[in-house]
Amino acid sequence: MKDKVFCCLFWVLSLLSFDFLKPYNNDQEKFLAANNFYKAEKFEDAIKNYLDIKDKNSQTFYNLGNSFYRTGDFGKALLYWRRAEKVWSLFSSRSELVDNIYLIKKNILKNRINDSGHFEFLLKLKIYFVSVLRSIPLIILQILFLALWFFLFFFLNKFYRSKKKLLILLLFGLIAACGILLVLRYRFDTKRYGVVLQNCSLALGPGALYQEFANVPQAGEVLIQKESDGYYKVKYNKLVGWVSFNYVEKI
Repeated sequence: MKDKVFCCLFWVLSLLSFDFLKPYNNDQEKFLAANNFYKAEKFEDAIKNYLDIKDKNSQTFYNLGNSFYRTGDFGKALLYWRRAEKVWSLFSSRSELVDNIYLIKKNILKNRINDSGHFEFLLKLKIYFVSVLRSIPLIILQILFLALWFFLFFFLNKFYRSKKKLLILLLFGLIAACGILLVLRYRFDTKRYGVVLQNCSLALGPGALYQEFANVPQAGEVLIQKESDGYYKVKYNKLVGWVSFNYVEKI
C-alpha cells in the first residue's frame, strides 16, 4: 500500500515539475532560436520568437527593440527599449541601451540638435538620467528620504551648536534632491506613458469626425490621460489631443 502511495506521489510531483519547467525550457529555446535568427539577420523571424516568450526579461525586451530597429520600425524599437529600461538591473551597464534610445530621439529632434551644439549633450544626459531613475526601486528612494530626515532630526541641534552650518545646508540639499527624485520616480509608476508606433495626428475629440490639429511623429512619447471609444487622450510636448489606440501602445 505504501509503495502505491509513494508511486502516486512521485507521479504527481513529476507532472508538476514537468509543467513548471516546460515554460522555462520553451522560453529558453525560443530565446536561443531568436538570437540565431538575429545573428543571421532574419529579423522578422527573430521578432516572432522573441514575442512568443512568455516571461520576458530585460534582455528579451532589449533584443526585441534591436530587431524592430533593424527592420526600420522605430516606434516599436523605442517601445521595447523603454520596457527593457523598466526592468533593467540598476548596476548593469546601460550604455548601449541609452545610445540606442538617443539615436531615435536625435532623429525626432534633429532640427533642434542642428541648431544647438550643446543640445546633443544635454539630450543624452537626460536620457541616461531617466533610464537610471526608472530602474531604481521606489522603496529605496523612500527609505533614503526618511533616513535623511531622521538623521537631520537627531543631529540638527548638535550640528547647530558646533556651528556646522555648511553640513546642515548640505543635508537639506540632499533631502530636497532625494525628494525631487522620489516625486519623479513616483510619477513614472502612477502616470501612463505610451509610444507612438507610426506618424499620426492629434484630434480635438475621440473620433474620426473631429478636426485634426497637430502631427505626432513615429517614436514620439506621450502621456496618456484618458481613454474613450478606442481613443487615448494624450499630451505630447505641450499639446493635448486624442489619438486612436492603433497608433499608440502603452509602455
